[in-house]
This record gives sequence, C-alpha cells and structure tokens, in this order.
Amino acid sequence: MEFNNGDVRLHGWGNIQNVNSQNPVLIYYGGNGDEASRNMPLIAQFGVQNFVAINYRGYGRSDGMPEEQNLKNDALFIFDEVSKQFGINSDSIILVGRSLGSGIATFVASERDVSKVVLITPYDSIVNVARKRFPLFPVSLLMHQRFESNKLAPLIEEPVLCLIAEYDQIIPKYHAHKLCDEWKGDMQKKTFADTNHNNISGHDGFVSAISLFVR
Repeated sequence: MEFNNGDVRLHGWGNIQNVNSQNPVLIYYGGNGDEASRNMPLIAQFGVQNFVAINYRGYGRSDGMPEEQNLKNDALFIFDEVSKQFGINSDSIILVGRSLGSGIATFVASERDVSKVVLITPYDSIVNVARKRFPLFPVSLLMHQRFESNKLAPLIEEPVLCLIAEYDQIIPKYHAHKLCDEWKGDMQKKTFADTNHNNISGHDGFVSAISLFVR
C-alpha cells in the first residue's frame, strides 16, 4: 500500500474490505525505528480484519525525514485518504499507537473523529521524558521534537485504552499515567507486571486486552 503526500512516497501495508462499525479499520502507528512489516504478526492477533500500517518518512521504503511536523501531517493525510478512497466513516476507524506512535495517534484523535484509541507505552510529552532523565539541562529550550500529547489529551472525547509496562526503562510509567489521567473521554488503564518497554506485547494479557477493547 502506498500514498504520495506531495512528492513524498509513503509505503506500508494494509487490508481494507467490507468496512463498517462492526468490522472497523485499525490504523497502527509504530515506535521509533519500528519498520511497519514487523508489526504484521502482532496486528493479526487483534481480531480486526482491516488495518493500515504505513512507514514513517525515512522508514522502510518511505521517503523523506521523520521530523515531528512531517509525521503529523502525513498521519492526517493518510487518515483522510483512507477515509475518502474507501468511503469509511469515522466510527469505523480505531487508532493504535505504540511508544513514539502514541503521540501520532493522540494528535490524529485531536484532529479527527475516530471510534477508539489504543496507546501502548505512551508518554505525556517527549520534553517531559527528557527533562526527567536529564534534569540539569535546559531540555525544553533545546528540543525541537516535542510531541506534547499532554496538551491534546484533555480535548479528546473518544475512549482510550492505555497499556503500560511496569518496568518501562525508556518511558517510565509515570509519563504514561500522567497522559492517560488527563484524557477527556472514557479511559481504561492496564499495567502489565514484569514487563518493560520492549517486551510488553509478549505478556499473556496484552493481545486479549486490545482485542476486547476494539470489539
């Protein structure tokens, strides 16, 4: 599956057929360095027939550079193209974002009507994560890639499921709780014991939590 946003080619994978509120489309936003094809086996377990997973700029066979505003613009462009080309109503689109992708999913949900949102190992903002890790540096002045999801969460009315790793070494769970507690719509949180940022999807309850929520 390919989209051309201006002169930038965005490549990924998808399957769309017989879409309705009972058979929705799942749009998946991966993590940093996460090539979309690697997520196909995981997405297949969610119990959703229809999905779209497009590589960010600079990932896989997608062109360009993965800067924050480019990624956000591309996400809206892909959302609109999928909706238009396949005649899909907003109540038939579910957003799933993991790590970096949680910021993309949150942004799209703040700009478009969707059915539901799933956030995996999310953060309140990249700036806050960096500030906690490097408290002696003026992080807020130095960082250009901010992904401030905490400013958007209070505006989003769609229901969200937040999946949190107990021992997340990349995005400490404090930041996930901070974001999800500010969400305006109905919010569910699940923290998976003895998991970290990279292995949370291997927990026995991970797939079932998403499958139950999206159904």
